[in-house]
Amino acid sequence: MANCGSGSISRKSYDRKSYTRKNGAHVRATHVTARCIKNQGAPGRWTNTHKNEGIGKLRKGRLGSVGYSSKIPTGARHAALRRAIKKFGALATYRMLNAIMVYSKRTTPKLSAMYRADRNMVGRIAGYGARPHTRRHTRKH
Repeated sequence: MANCGSGSISRKSYDRKSYTRKNGAHVRATHVTARCIKNQGAPGRWTNTHKNEGIGKLRKGRLGSVGYSSKIPTGARHAALRRAIKKFGALATYRMLNAIMVYSKRTTPKLSAMYRADRNMVGRIAGYGARPHTRRHTRKH
């Protein structure tokens, strides 16, 4: 499958493992055939020469282990992030949120903005982020 229409790319076939949904329904393993899917990548940003992992893989459930979830209210998320700072350290928590933000930027922009705000909150607590501009050198005329 080489030719896909404008705005779509070809996806290779793969075997999907079986799993159980949250409602208890079991989904059998199956073979997913190759087909054209919507292109959600940045135009001109990717070539076959990119073989490295980018910013790396996420470790599933690390922030969830301290009670963090995108589905809970802001105050509860911030309390969970304070627990994450105690458990993992501020820089590791900041980087985890940054990775989630980057990876979800194109697929779920609203969630990405929420992760950005949470990341910035961690940065404020730890003293990261923008520093006030100070002028060190003045020009002599």
